[in-house]
Parts: sequence; structure tokens; C-alpha cells
Amino acid sequence: MPLLLGWLVANAVGGAIANILEIHVQFLGILVLTGIPIGFVQGFVLRSYMRQAWRWAVVTAIAWPLVNLLEVSLLQQPGDWLIQSLTATELLWEVFWLNLVRMAIILALLAVPQAWLLREQGGRIWVWIVASFVGGALLGAIGATTCLWWCPVLRGNVLGFVLGAASWLGYALVTGLALKQILDRR
Repeated sequence: MPLLLGWLVANAVGGAIANILEIHVQFLGILVLTGIPIGFVQGFVLRSYMRQAWRWAVVTAIAWPLVNLLEVSLLQQPGDWLIQSLTATELLWEVFWLNLVRMAIILALLAVPQAWLLREQGGRIWVWIVASFVGGALLGAIGATTCLWWCPVLRGNVLGFVLGAASWLGYALVTGLALKQILDRR
């Protein structure tokens, strides 16, 4: 399976699993557990392109709760100010901006240890960090928009599947293109 297609499918599946977990264990799911299915499926795809791709899964699973803790503890106040300022423009609703800003920051922070692994592949790590920031913003925006449309209609695991797959596909499109560029350079 080509890298981009594998990356898209893996992130949709991992995102769906992560969101279903979130539904069942609430915020523990998003703050702590999301990195496990995401890291596993991403590492599975990367096994054909990176030596010791299992390290990607481990790094992602460990870094996910740490970057969430970092974002909440250090960036909450500036992030809240930015979200309030964006909401005041009345262009879009608060949850949209909250998800866009938070996920952009979280996935850019997560990209730092992942970039360390990509560095070993000869890739330009800044491309991965920027792509993860943009992909994270897209993930947050798609998640908020999908929820606006589907949260009133769907429930339970179906809702988790739709939200997770849709939002992580947005992230995967941006980061998959970057990953392809990085890994094709080796």
C-alpha cells in the first residue's frame, strides 16, 4: 500500500478508535489514551519506511499525555486569550476556535519527539513540525464542524467513529504529504 494511502487509512482508524475510547472514558481518553491507538497505527504504516518503526508507536503513546499536560499547564492562559479574541470576531463559534488552537498546539508539540525519529531518516524535521501544526489545526476544525452537524443526530460508538475518522483524516492528509516528502528524500 502506498505511504499516503496507508497513512490516511491508519489515521482514520486510529482516530475512530481514540474517539470511541473518549466516549467511554471521557476526558481520560483524549488526555491520556489517544496516543496509544494513534501511535500504533502510525507505527504500523511506517514499518515499511523506517527502521525500528515500533519506536514511533512508543514515542507517540508516551508523548501524548505529556504534551496535553504541557499545553494545559503552560499554554492555557495565552491559548484562552487567543480563543476569546478569535471568538470575538464572530466569524465562527468558540468550540471551533478552541479545537483548532488546542489541537494545533498539541500536535506541533507531539511532532517534536516524532521529528527526532524522522531525523534518523535524513528528513528535514521542521517540515514535520509545521505540517503537524497545520494538520492539528485542521483536525480541530474538522472535529468541531463535524460535531456541529452530527453530534445532535448520532450517539455512542457511531458518533465516536465519525468524529474520529473525519478529524484525523484532515490531520493525515497534511502530515501524510509531508511524510512522503521527508521519507522520499532518504
